[in-house]
Amino acid sequence: MRALCAALVLLAIGCGEDEAEAGALRGSVSRVYGLGHDGVRARLSNSELAIQYTAGREVPVQVVVDLGAMALDGPASVDLASDGDVIGRRGDARLPDLKSGTLTLEAYAPKAGARVAGSFEAVVTAKGDDYTLVGSFDAPLEDLR
Repeated sequence: MRALCAALVLLAIGCGEDEAEAGALRGSVSRVYGLGHDGVRARLSNSELAIQYTAGREVPVQVVVDLGAMALDGPASVDLASDGDVIGRRGDARLPDLKSGTLTLEAYAPKAGARVAGSFEAVVTAKGDDYTLVGSFDAPLEDLR
């Protein structure tokens, strides 16, 4: 019985690590749009905070918070449909349009080098079909202001 309990605990811990992998992207949208990327960065400008999943010089997924729509000075939850967007481009392909989504900033401060960490969940739509997109991130903030 102890061995079974120990195995279940180890399995649960292992599953949690996979889910929390910083920089991960997944979702049903991968059936119609490539999610492959080689890095993640966080950038702050005068008008927006952008979490960018990069593939070479391309940004196939970018989660944007419109700083004109909301003040952001620390950890927060953001309704992306009203205060942001999820966009992306890979070659000639564009990420389907955002229908709904939430960004959760677990760590954030608006200063260069600050840790930006969290996750997002989104539903995107193309040709009448809805797809999921989920990601996590952990990166130092690049202040471009």
